[in-house]
Amino acid sequence: MSPAALFSRISPHYTFDFVDAPFESPPAPGIAALYPAPYLAWHKAYDPAAIQESHHFLQTIIDEDGPYDGVIGFSQGAALAASFLLCHEHARARNQPSLHLQDSTSDPKHARSHGSAPNPPFKVAVFLNSVMLFSPSVDIGDDISEEIRQQERKHLGFLQGDSDPTSLPRLSGSGSSLPPSSGSATTTSSMVSTPTTTTSSSSSSVSISSMTATGTHGHLRVGATPDQITTSTSTIFGFRPSSFPHRISIPTLHVIGKHDQFAEHSHGLVELCCAEKAEVVISQGGHEPPRTDGELETCAKLLEVLTLMASLA
Repeated sequence: MSPAALFSRISPHYTFDFVDAPFESPPAPGIAALYPAPYLAWHKAYDPAAIQESHHFLQTIIDEDGPYDGVIGFSQGAALAASFLLCHEHARARNQPSLHLQDSTSDPKHARSHGSAPNPPFKVAVFLNSVMLFSPSVDIGDDISEEIRQQERKHLGFLQGDSDPTSLPRLSGSGSSLPPSSGSATTTSSMVSTPTTTTSSSSSSVSISSMTATGTHGHLRVGATPDQITTSTSTIFGFRPSSFPHRISIPTLHVIGKHDQFAEHSHGLVELCCAEKAEVVISQGGHEPPRTDGELETCAKLLEVLTLMASLA
């Protein structure tokens, strides 16, 4: 499910660069009837090694096609982008290179720019209906393995395309729900690139890279059979706002569906961002990008404000 309606309302000075998720997966319930294959996901499992692989994938995109001014992510893409940013904040606080840069084989010109404690990879971020965030390291975040296992039966049903409501992850006041890992309209993300001055105007042109989980990405796409895309039995780490000491320091916009079954994770992500720089929009939909004209216009205007805020920082 693409947030194209939102992109169409943003200033033409923004350029969107669309990037697809690298792993094939089974479709989420009901998606196959609406969207043709391939169905893609950002990671195959939730253990640190799988998440680190996804972080390296994002870093490769930035190194090869960036730099970017910002990121726009939907669902699993939003969670991955947030995890990526939080790991940068963790590294900056310790004056260390980010985990996905420590053994980077990227072009030396990019490696030099990273330095010992790199600045955030983006200047602004938009998160649309984020799901649960996972960490790429046992040294970053908290052990949330038990929370994950409590939801395993429901989640496995989701991965297998089970439309039975008793098998689907759902919002609960007493427990955590797992995010979708199956590729579909539920796994979109996007990014924004460095402004360049146009030759015909004094206005800035901002380029946005969008990572969608419903297409392909050429040689960067990695195949995975449906039975490989499952929950992991190893230790899983995530970010609890109550205990993780760092916050995403750049301006952020959070769009949360009023009826989204994963809304608790979006609200948790808001807490993981700098409160003074975070804007929240509650849409009237579920786990989907905003659809009404009013919601889309509000989001577009707030993105303009946040971009201006980032440019003045």
